[in-house]
Amino acid sequence: MLSLIDSLGPDAFEAVLADFTALGMTSERITEYNMLLHAWAKVDPLAALNYSQSGPRAGHAVKEVLASWAANNPN
Repeated sequence: MLSLIDSLGPDAFEAVLADFTALGMTSERITEYNMLLHAWAKVDPLAALNYSQSGPRAGHAVKEVLASWAANNPN
């Protein structure tokens, strides 16, 4: 998973997350889902936030993106 995340450009996260969630969100996959959201928030927080507001598990996803964004850029 870390190799995949490291290989993604800012424009690739949305498609990867769409493919990932199409597999079905299980309790086992939530950690990987969170890792993708956190990584995206580091490289393009506004795009990650926009996606998270309308994507699957929106409430959870927004919290993950905002937590990552705040940790990387407190201002």
